[in-house]
Amino acid sequence: MSNTKIFIQGELSSIKTTEYKGEKVSKLQFLNENENGGLEIIEIKIDKDHLINDLKKGDKVMVPVSMSAIEKKIYYRTNGKIQVSK
Repeated sequence: MSNTKIFIQGELSSIKTTEYKGEKVSKLQFLNENENGGLEIIEIKIDKDHLINDLKKGDKVMVPVSMSAIEKKIYYRTNGKIQVSK
């Protein structure tokens, strides 16, 4: 059995904070250019135990993620420590 880790690495476009069922939900957002030259937003939901106070737009980060798919849409969630290289 192999233990594979998946990372998303790139420049942070923004941090989006919303409320869901009375709880604060934060997501890291990245802009990704697809093969046709179009742009898509990749969002990574941040687990409550991750501190994001030091993160800001433009930071270069590497985020370990877990993935799930529902109705052809992929959802990402943090799955370990976020690494920042400024």
